[in-house]
Amino acid sequence: MTEYNGIWEYYARAKRLFYIEEYGGDESDYNDYGIVKTEVDSKCLQSYSVIGDLIQDDWRDIVIQTKPEHLDSIYASIKVDGSFSIRDMFKAMGSGDLKSYRSENGQMIENSEDDELLDKLSSQAKSEDLSIMLMSVVYVIHRIVNQIRNLQKDNDNKEYFQSLLLRIQNILDMDLYNEYMSAHQELKDKEQTNDHNDE
Repeated sequence: MTEYNGIWEYYARAKRLFYIEEYGGDESDYNDYGIVKTEVDSKCLQSYSVIGDLIQDDWRDIVIQTKPEHLDSIYASIKVDGSFSIRDMFKAMGSGDLKSYRSENGQMIENSEDDELLDKLSSQAKSEDLSIMLMSVVYVIHRIVNQIRNLQKDNDNKEYFQSLLLRIQNILDMDLYNEYMSAHQELKDKEQTNDHNDE
């Protein structure tokens, strides 16, 4: 971004020349003397924009293409895993009460029913947190992908791309509060617009 001063056309021109030098071009890329044309219109350059690099439609990317609803089965599996108990399974099979133990100061101590219940609740809470975290990250990535798709390819979009670096770092740090608030405000604005149009 800094290399091209955030100007999309500089980036696209440089990338076009690199591709032609590296892989060769079409006839339309050369003049009558076999020299690469440097003056091309902006419409021709749009396919070389940074947006095209970020979101490519000619190959599949599992991260970019995954939507929150695609993870419903994974979400359900994580929740089931958190609530699964071998002790409960043996009880249901009529095999009696299966004892469990924990290690404390090098000694094995039998768990009481209260211990078992606390352990089960803790496991369920952890699986719930994990599934919410997974769904949240996918939602935020999907939202960013849609925003990039809707950007104009022949526009610098400097402000957006400058904020994108911080947003990606926030995803890696699992700091999603600002994304939630921004999405909430977008929905609120959309509802107000729809209410206004209905009047």
